[in-house]
Amino acid sequence: MLASMKRRHFLSAGAASMVGVGAWADAQPPIRLLAGFQAGGSTDMLARIVAAALQDVLGRSVIVDNRPGAGGRLAMELVRASKPGEDIFVVAPQGSLTLFPYVYKNLRYDPVDDFTPISRLITFDYALTVGPGTPARNLAEYVSWVAAHPANAIYSSAGAGTTPHFVGVAFHRAAGAPGAHVPYKGSAQALPDLIAGRVPAMVATMADSLQQHRTGQLRIIGTAGAERSTLVPEVQTFQEAGIPVVVPGWNGLYGPKGIPAARLADLNAAVQKALMTPQVITKLLGLGMVSAPSTSSELAALQKQEFLFWNPIVRSSGFKCYVPVYLRIGGGCLYRERRERIFELHRKERGIQRT
Repeated sequence: MLASMKRRHFLSAGAASMVGVGAWADAQPPIRLLAGFQAGGSTDMLARIVAAALQDVLGRSVIVDNRPGAGGRLAMELVRASKPGEDIFVVAPQGSLTLFPYVYKNLRYDPVDDFTPISRLITFDYALTVGPGTPARNLAEYVSWVAAHPANAIYSSAGAGTTPHFVGVAFHRAAGAPGAHVPYKGSAQALPDLIAGRVPAMVATMADSLQQHRTGQLRIIGTAGAERSTLVPEVQTFQEAGIPVVVPGWNGLYGPKGIPAARLADLNAAVQKALMTPQVITKLLGLGMVSAPSTSSELAALQKQEFLFWNPIVRSSGFKCYVPVYLRIGGGCLYRERRERIFELHRKERGIQRT
């Protein structure tokens, strides 16, 4: 949770944390806002900011319920399985709705039929970041460098089958450049290897490497948004460099299917009001996020558009996600052997001896 957030009304009970107690006297049960990742991550921090703001608007208790596991799929499944009329919602990263249907053969929810889109919450930029051992200072230099040194054409991400993974696939394909993917279990694991030079590049949310970019440890050399980011205005977009890849990052608020129209309108209005307060806008910017509420229909259209965008990219990549039986509840894609093969090529190219 952000250090700057007020904790005066913060209670914890098991996996759930209550933001605010002004509604203790409410006759209504609290609203549950699910985050499919551990406390302290970007999704969790976003959920807590949204929960506090919604409580101020609605006058009801809002509980942030962390349900980490299965790359966020567990939280989506809980909302899908909720009882009619239950006030349970999920802060959903875009990949849960637009990528996972291609990535997971036996996905246990339908991203269209099982949920009601309420509002987009925020937008952010995905970024291509290089480490200190990579000589490229911009996208053109990077493309030329990996073309000349294919064994160094390696980029990491927060995980196999994630949006950053396939942003990297789309970028390298559109640029006509080689690019082998090395997955990690989160950006926190990927960053040390990038800083140390074990991996030449990383595709992640810009917030993951923004601080290191500012201190000079790493260099953000391109972003996947339609326009340059105001946080790094000196960095060009992929599109500006002649690489036609535009993938705006976003998170949305979703509820169970069948929310009545009047209730949906009330929820959307509350989100619009909550996210456009100066305090919320400032807090989100501090995380590299831009407050960007939408209508329900706009969110549905965005989801559909991005779903169609990923279809040819994921399918033609040949990507397969293998989840063994004993890992299906909380597991992910197993890429350890492939990662080591890629690293071996990297070591040979640079003349690095295995230790």
